[in-house]
Amino acid sequence: GRVAAPSGQVEISAGNGTVRVGRDARVSAGGRQPGSVQVGGADTRAVRVDGRVAARGRGDGARGGQVALQAGARVELRETARINASGPGGGGRILV
Repeated sequence: GRVAAPSGQVEISAGNGTVRVGRDARVSAGGRQPGSVQVGGADTRAVRVDGRVAARGRGDGARGGQVALQAGARVELRETARINASGPGGGGRILV
């Protein structure tokens, strides 16, 4: 599936459970203004990413946004995971 918020924010959490971004999943935010993607949080036990998570800037001079992957116990980035916070005007931030 796909979750997208052009020029906005995406937040996905699971309380005390596990958030999984599957191989066929894409989570993205960003456009001309930097977006942000938060996967998990302080109360989330674990995060597992197999798919794509992006906060890319698009358009002339747009900067990348912010991707944050947070869990209380474990953040797992699998071989097929792709994390992107790039932009033509410079990169954003990736926090794990």
